[in-house]
Amino acid sequence: MRDRLVSRLQITALTGGYKGGRRDRRPTENWKPKGDSADGALLPDLPTLRDRSQDLVRNNPLAGGAINTKVTNIVGQGLTVRPQIDREFLGL
Repeated sequence: MRDRLVSRLQITALTGGYKGGRRDRRPTENWKPKGDSADGALLPDLPTLRDRSQDLVRNNPLAGGAINTKVTNIVGQGLTVRPQIDREFLGL
C-alpha cells in the first residue's frame, strides 16, 4: 500500500496533479502561459477594457441588464433609518 502511494506521488510530481498542468499531453505540451499576477495581466489593457465595458453597458441590453440586476440584488435601495424607540425604558 505504501509503495503504491509513493509511486503515485512520484508520477504526479513528474506529470502534474491536474490534467491542465500536465506536460505530456498533446493539447497542453506547447501551452506555456506567462506566470503573471492578476495586476500584471490586467493593468496594461485596463483603459481599453474599461472603455469597452462601458460601451457594452450603454449599447447592449444584455450587458446593461446584467449590471442592473447585480446592482439591484447587491446594493438594493440603500440603507434606511428605522428608529425603534424603547418607550418602556424612556417612560413614555
